[in-house]
Amino acid sequence: MGVHTHKVPIHYLHGALHLRANEISSARKVPIQMTSAIEDAIGAEFGPDLPLFITEGRSQLKLNRIRSNSYLSFCYEQLSTSSGGLVVYGHDLSRDFDAHIVEAIKKSKNDNIAVSVFSLLTPAQKMEFKYRIEVQMDGSKKNVVLFESSTHPLASCHA
Repeated sequence: MGVHTHKVPIHYLHGALHLRANEISSARKVPIQMTSAIEDAIGAEFGPDLPLFITEGRSQLKLNRIRSNSYLSFCYEQLSTSSGGLVVYGHDLSRDFDAHIVEAIKKSKNDNIAVSVFSLLTPAQKMEFKYRIEVQMDGSKKNVVLFESSTHPLASCHA
């Protein structure tokens, strides 16, 4: 029986406000409910812990930081070795800043990849995004489907 039995795992590849670390290799979650305000996550007492959140710029810097933390490294490995299908929601997959994520997706055994397109983009911006994703995934033999971000259940979550 797997760790994620009957649950869909969510991995925070660049960390998140509700994750704290007091050492480079440690991480712990601060309990936050879906109804919690963002101020609850930001205003939580840190103690010796700091938010585990990757803010470095270019992709290689982000990947170096990911590799320096056991939790983030685990998440990256999970993405690289995942199989079945994958949903990418709320992520630009920028060539400059997220090439490491694209490479992990390409390396994965996921045949079907669903990528959200920010619904408030103009039609021209959506076409540009679609073209960029197709170019980045070229040669990967992945079936990439784009969908409107507003159609995903997470789009209806309000603070």
